[in-house]
Amino acid sequence: MNKATKLFYCAKKHPFLKPVIRSIMRTFYSCDIAMNANIGENCSFEHNALGTVISSDCTIGNNCVIYHGVTIGAGRGGYPTLGNNVTVFPNSTITGGVLIGDNSIIGANSFVNKDVPANTVVGGVPAVILKEIENEP
Repeated sequence: MNKATKLFYCAKKHPFLKPVIRSIMRTFYSCDIAMNANIGENCSFEHNALGTVISSDCTIGNNCVIYHGVTIGAGRGGYPTLGNNVTVFPNSTITGGVLIGDNSIIGANSFVNKDVPANTVVGGVPAVILKEIENEP
């Protein structure tokens, strides 16, 4: 687990440290991850979350991987919800009240403003389904 991820989970365990930890993350990692965002267990902010922005009313499931330069925030219809085991590759933007299904992958530099079904790979601007992920038996 990298330093930014450790700091985020430390803030969740020790709420009185949230303002200090948020300032540290903004100063050293140029990221703005709302400390009251609903982020599940065992998520990872790769590359110390450099340039990542996650709004306060977003929901991110368990075991997600968020790479650097990702923006997850408000848009038409509210805030995004990411399911479990979602991977969001660098410099992608997810906006609005969209639902990203479990086990999905968002390709690098993608713009997602519509729902993404579970077990799919999406990419592009705007993002389109590139592939369905087959579940192993």
